[in-house]
Amino acid sequence: MLYNFDPTRKASVAARLFEGYQGYVQTDGYEGYSHLNNVPGITLVGDWVDVCRKFKDVIKAGGKSEKAVLAQKGLEYIAAFYKIESEIEGLENSEKLKIRREKTRPIVLEMKTWADENIGETQHKSLIFKALNYFINQWPKLCYFIDDPIVGPDTNAVEKAIRPFALGRRNWMFSDTVRGAKASANLFSLVITAKSNGVDPYEYLKLVFSEMPKAKTIEDIERLLPENYGKITS
Repeated sequence: MLYNFDPTRKASVAARLFEGYQGYVQTDGYEGYSHLNNVPGITLVGDWVDVCRKFKDVIKAGGKSEKAVLAQKGLEYIAAFYKIESEIEGLENSEKLKIRREKTRPIVLEMKTWADENIGETQHKSLIFKALNYFINQWPKLCYFIDDPIVGPDTNAVEKAIRPFALGRRNWMFSDTVRGAKASANLFSLVITAKSNGVDPYEYLKLVFSEMPKAKTIEDIERLLPENYGKITS
């Protein structure tokens, strides 16, 4: 898992990070990622949690208004298929795919029809219009998880992984050098990758700090990556 620091959110940053990559890239609807959809070999996947946030913003602002009632309906559609997701967690991919196609697809298709029918009744620039419009514009990207079991409906796993870094920002907000930010990103990349491989980060970093001075080649350094921890210590 990789953390990366860059002082901007320009499209060129995403282009550099994914240069030569082929596969899925799952993001929210930030426009800076949109060009990746045109890169051969990359499939841009949408984030249902971001759709959910847009409808929740309407309810927070609108109380019991008609707009809020409409937003609540959108959340009910999303909650319905997330309930299915919780039930199929841990199943074999083939079974998960079968259930998503049989049960989830009708729900999201009904939601799309509902959004198309109602967006024309909303005022432009209103929060409910923005929520419905966002959902409709993201629609093709939001459906990939139905037909490929390795794809999830959202980026929650990533958000969970970056939460410790986000919570700690206040602690290092005055460490304002690019060099320091990049060093922090590298360190967090090692820590979260160790966790993902079931390795205790403290024990892993002790090993890295003791073995790194001995490394002479790129191969020596790659040997110290978290996924190789068991080979080194066995």
